[in-house]
Amino acid sequence: WQTGRNSGLGLSLVWDIVREHGGAIEAASDPGDGATLTVTLPDIPGHGE
Repeated sequence: WQTGRNSGLGLSLVWDIVREHGGAIEAASDPGDGATLTVTLPDIPGHGE
């Protein structure tokens, strides 16, 4: 999935939102191959399966 230039929330804002919800962001990068960002958030008791 890709976006055009300047069309997203911005990593700084995403990091603030994820951190406020007790989550984390991990990044992996291969030169010339782009980057993968993994966002994890804690489960909310009583929600989901």
